[in-house]
Amino acid sequence: MTLGRIAGFGLAAAFANLQSLGVCAAELRALPVPSVTLYPGDAISGDTMVEKLFTVTNANLQSYVIDLAQLEGKLARRTLVAGQPIALASIKERDTVQKGIAVPAVFQSNGVTITTFLMPLESGTAGAFIQARNIESGLTVQARVLADGRLSVGEP
Repeated sequence: MTLGRIAGFGLAAAFANLQSLGVCAAELRALPVPSVTLYPGDAISGDTMVEKLFTVTNANLQSYVIDLAQLEGKLARRTLVAGQPIALASIKERDTVQKGIAVPAVFQSNGVTITTFLMPLESGTAGAFIQARNIESGLTVQARVLADGRLSVGEP
């Protein structure tokens, strides 16, 4: 089918024709959308979400939030516009450690464990590597964020 022939059908007819060829299988689907605009760093909750019907292709569906459960405990990474579908890239986990708030840190090497406090120079989620400053010496180190909110320096 040529582009000229598609243009002759009109957009709706062309879409229906492409669907019948299996080029893009689209379906009507209820997706969670913000009921109010959320800004970067805003917490996402069920109170700020509603469902809205969209016609989407299966290929596009993989890039968007399709269930409210995917939003539990998440923050907006980018502005989430009211009434618009939410791209997966627009949400993020809550930070386990926050920049500028001292946290306990553990250094382990050859069976020796040293515990101190570090000042994170950036926020991070569990498993992320961040830069942190030793409060006592002023040295900057790379540390791994642990799920319990501590930092790990050196061997795991």
